Amino acid sequence: METKKIVMYPNDILTTPTKKTDLKTAQNLAIELFKTLKEEGGLGLSANQVGENKSVCVVNVTNPFFLLNPVITKKQKEIIYNEGCLQTMLREQWYLVQKQITKLIMIY
Repeated sequence: METKKIVMYPNDILTTPTKKTDLKTAQNLAIELFKTLKEEGGLGLSANQVGENKSVCVVNVTNPFFLLNPVITKKQKEIIYNEGCLQTMLREQWYLVQKQITKLIMIY
């Protein structure tokens, strides 16, 4: 499997809702995403960040896992924390962001 090229901001695919995909496609894409994530550095990567309009993302914090067709079901409290981004030219820069903690479910 090959590594994917990171799509840089601004790019429409980064703000376009992604499409559901099947498990086999997601598994193959997850392998490529993990390989790209390892090469580029970072904690997570979604398919649209490499130009694929699919609802798949990978996370590698402690134990690597991937999400297939995640749906936000509930927004909870807001938190403020530092976050980096692979889509900007200033990859070494961290941003203070405010986001809501969310509850996800997977739909196949």
